[in-house]
Amino acid sequence: LKVASDNEGLSFDEDKYNKFIKYKELIQEWNEKVNLTAITEDEEIIKKHFIDSLKVFKIEELKKCKKFIDIGTGGGFPGVPMKI
Repeated sequence: LKVASDNEGLSFDEDKYNKFIKYKELIQEWNEKVNLTAITEDEEIIKKHFIDSLKVFKIEELKKCKKFIDIGTGGGFPGVPMKI
């Protein structure tokens, strides 16, 4: 996660890192019960769900926004990674 985020120019502290790891574990756990995503491997979740969700912050206009709405995107993407 650290390497992937650094490669995209994104950085976060240990608390946020731990939240992403916990979220990844919850996705994997619940995906066994409910089909949340076809992407289940650690590295792929990080790259294709977390990092892709956070790329929204590369858009200058969105960096200034204080509120976002995530309506029906499933699995919590991009809303939960953005919130973390």
